[in-house]
Amino acid sequence: MMNFMREGGFNMWLLLLFGVGTAALAVARPQRRRAVLLGGTLLVLASTLFGLATCHYAVAGYFAANPQATAHDLAVGLRESAHNAILGPVLALLLGGAATFSPRS
Repeated sequence: MMNFMREGGFNMWLLLLFGVGTAALAVARPQRRRAVLLGGTLLVLASTLFGLATCHYAVAGYFAANPQATAHDLAVGLRESAHNAILGPVLALLLGGAATFSPRS
């Protein structure tokens, strides 16, 4: 699990912080729970896109600096950037599902 987080880059920790922080804030503010969860869902999705963009930028930068890079290097870089595309939607699904089943305020 730690390699999953490390390989995904710093944005993985932001995703985790946003997901746990949104859930904690939703518990702390029950009168605005649905709005907090929906806002957190959008924040997690935006952060996921940011993480994918920064990881792809890093992979492209590696290939620009290293002309001897191989297709295996590309596959490893894209696999590591895909970790953002795994964690982000899972967190968004959990937060969005919680918002769907929470009562309207």
